[in-house]
Amino acid sequence: MSVFLLPLDISKDIERSLAKYWWGSSQSIGKKIHWISWDRLCKHKSAGGLGFRDFRDFNLAMLGKQAWRFLTKLESLSTKVYKARYFVDDVVRDIFNERDQSCILNTHIIESIGEDSMYRRLESSGVYSIRSAYKLLQLQKNRWRGDDVDSIWAKIWKIKAPPKSINILWRALSCCLPYNLQLQQKHVQVSVVCPVCSEENESILHALVECSFAAQCWRHAFPQVQVGVVGYFSEWLDQMLSRCNQGDRAKIAVVCWAVWKACNDLVWNQKSSQAYKVVESAEEYLKQWKLAQINSNIAPVSSLLEGDGASSWVKPQIDIIKVSVDAAIFKDREEFGFGLVARDHLGGLIKAKSVLRKWVSSPETAEAMAVKEALSWIKQEGWSQVELESDSLVTVQAIRSSMVMRSAFGRIAEECRHSLRQLIKVSLNFVRRSANMVAHKLARASYLYSDQ
Repeated sequence: MSVFLLPLDISKDIERSLAKYWWGSSQSIGKKIHWISWDRLCKHKSAGGLGFRDFRDFNLAMLGKQAWRFLTKLESLSTKVYKARYFVDDVVRDIFNERDQSCILNTHIIESIGEDSMYRRLESSGVYSIRSAYKLLQLQKNRWRGDDVDSIWAKIWKIKAPPKSINILWRALSCCLPYNLQLQQKHVQVSVVCPVCSEENESILHALVECSFAAQCWRHAFPQVQVGVVGYFSEWLDQMLSRCNQGDRAKIAVVCWAVWKACNDLVWNQKSSQAYKVVESAEEYLKQWKLAQINSNIAPVSSLLEGDGASSWVKPQIDIIKVSVDAAIFKDREEFGFGLVARDHLGGLIKAKSVLRKWVSSPETAEAMAVKEALSWIKQEGWSQVELESDSLVTVQAIRSSMVMRSAFGRIAEECRHSLRQLIKVSLNFVRRSANMVAHKLARASYLYSDQ
């Protein structure tokens, strides 16, 4: 796939095989219901899908890697062969018409200190990646909504709960749980009446929320939470998530899973359950799952150095000044700001500053520019021994790294490295946001008070 463009029919055959596997179809058990299309499954999780690969788009993204090598590896044998075969004279003259050729060739190039180079705008490193190319193709098809942090999809995937319980929420929101009304719409001959209460038709809202058994479970689980009248499961879930903290959101997910499991036990195994026992078993399951996650959530040691990762602000030693820096982006005004705070060994304020600048391409670039401004500020004030702290791990790692990055972010990181080499007794450390709140609030305040 990284060398040839696969025929469209082959890509579709691969996707059909994966869809059959996902929905459980096989030669032994026959064809099962495919509840939603492959196209919807290929949507990003933030857009209501599961992030499955669109093989055609992934094939194109992988081929793009070859094109990137031709643009950046000019001395490689493959580049020379392709250029001799397809671009005999010149790329500009081979691709563009006469008018565009004149405009391009007569453009005045501003001389810079560094060497000109190609860089990928979508990557902070400036280097092409299959991931960013594939994401761009999905954005063009409205399959990716990474910026919609308030959507119901973004909320459920942030819940720290067992995957099977999150899967139940996703399937319920996607209308692909096999409740009776849905089964009848798929031409399965079943009664639409709820098999648990035998009082109303079984919709997803009824099965998980409004059924007398489900309602008892929710009263046991959340006796203090009241939800208004709703017409859809998505409305009910959105209200519940808005009223609960992160821990209770996990409880909502496992109780939904437990209620659905109890309904299936009644239908297939003729096993009835009591509401309080269903809730207790769900809570115990969540507790055991959280205990199992403790060891797996430890951050890799290699990504942090000694002195990194502080979760609260710590006073520096005597004769050392601690400078905190942070950046904030204001999309509505296409601007970004950063805050700088200098404090002494007693925690007393020495000096503070907020600055507002025009829009930059990414949050990482804004954080890097904030660190660059802080280093210039330190040099200007004549401070010799300084501990500089930022809550952007990506920026700190980029400045510490010796890797050459072609992007604007990489150029700024290189300038920061150069400044740190000159400021011998200045160190750069990463801290958590909770240890950088003063600089964070000052950066946000730059929206109103700049250069003060």
